[in-house]
Parts: sequence; structure tokens; C-alpha cells
Amino acid sequence: MQEQEVRAHLKEAEEKQMSAHVELKGINVDFALTNAMSYYRVTSLHTKEPETLAWALSLGPDDVLFDVGANMGLFTVIAAKVSGAQVFAFEPESQNYSLLNKNIFINKITDKACAYCVAITEKFKFDKLFLSGFSFAGSCHQFGAPVDYNLVPHPEMLGQGCVGVSIDQLVESGFPFPSYIKIDVDGFEHAVIAGASNVLADRRLKSVLLEVNKSIPQHVKMFDVMKGHGFVFDEAQMSESNCGHRVNDPKFNQHYNVIFTRPA
Repeated sequence: MQEQEVRAHLKEAEEKQMSAHVELKGINVDFALTNAMSYYRVTSLHTKEPETLAWALSLGPDDVLFDVGANMGLFTVIAAKVSGAQVFAFEPESQNYSLLNKNIFINKITDKACAYCVAITEKFKFDKLFLSGFSFAGSCHQFGAPVDYNLVPHPEMLGQGCVGVSIDQLVESGFPFPSYIKIDVDGFEHAVIAGASNVLADRRLKSVLLEVNKSIPQHVKMFDVMKGHGFVFDEAQMSESNCGHRVNDPKFNQHYNVIFTRPA
């Protein structure tokens, strides 16, 4: 095949890149589709994590969201485009970061959302992000240790160079103070919480949506930490029904999205 033909085929493939859109509050939101997993995340938006969707839609134009573990940017885009919030998204995995930025770009919300390719953890450090796989919209990657989503050692994981920073350090360095924080990093949520003591103690922070794995002792302790900072949560969120799609998968039947709020 001649070079000119190759270029023509590549151009055609680029132009045919697929996308999907959802309508929320009368606003069309677009998402790039790069593989089956990205398609699944978009099409399961209303059923996979309905509590997270409702939470993101509850934000307003005066709110600032830190989206920790943004993946391909579903909730980053929704919070920015539909709710009008200012969003800072943090996603360390290289392919997810690329897709996250693409979704910000195609929705024309670069004035409302900005993505950073860093891991959020307990302190500043250079380390590795250990990958559960190498594909767009993937999950269960771990920063700093080759373990799975239950923190069980998994030495075969691919290591990607990465830098980590804490939420407190982000604010200290000049980031706007978050009124909302979403933390979904598939295992090391407790490290993110450990690096956010000053922010959690500040009453300007209204709510934290935190993925909790009840099989991890460090995660169970997070409830006391959050209560100690004045947050409350509804115990009903820990019911089996709140697992959403996960109840049919024994691997994730101890995972819950828990919304912590600070009483007025």
C-alpha cells in the first residue's frame, strides 16, 4: 500500500471515531468511545452508580469539585457542563488521562474543568502506578504498591512512572478550596483521606463522596475519621442495594459509595 493510501485510511479512521451522548437536565453531554469499556461506562451511567450521578447533579455554579480518580471523566464533565461547577480532575493512568482530556475538549468546557495527570495520596512522592491492565477506561490501578483492589499483593502488575500529591498540598499550593470532593481510587482511598486532614477540618468543604471497601480494615477506620471532622452519613447507604451493579459480582460486593455531608 502506498503512503498516500495509508494516510487516507488513517484520516478516515480518525474521522469515524465514535462518540455517545446522554441528556441530563436538558443538556447534551458527549463522551468519546474508544473501546467496549468506555461504551459500558456511558451506557450504564444511570444504573452503575446512580448515587454518584445524583450527587454530581446536585452541585451548583458556585461549587468547586475535586474529582479524585476521574477515569474517563464522566462525573467531571457532568459536574462542569450540567451543574456548572468548577472541576479539577485527577487521573494518573495515561490512557484514562488522555480520554478524560478528550471528553473535556469535545464538551467545550475547558473554562470549567481542568485535568491533572497525578495520583492523589497522603504526601508528595515519586513512585509507580501499578496497572491492572492497559486499556482505555480501565480501573483498579494502584499507586505505590503492586496490589489489587482489596490490597492483596499482585506482583505481576505493570508499573507506570507517576507522581503523587496530597489534597492538603494542592490547596496549600494555590488550588481553589473544594466544596465537594469525590474519591474513587479502587483501594487507597484511606491514603487520600490521610493527606486531606486540613481540608476535611474546614467547614467550607460541604460533602465528600467516598468509595468504601468494607473488606479493607483501613477503609472501615475512615468512618471514624470522617465523623471526627464533623461529617455525617446515612447508614442506609451501606445496604446491599447501594452496591448497584456490584451485588451481582462477588469481587465487588463489599464496595459502597458513601456520601458524607457536613451539617449546616
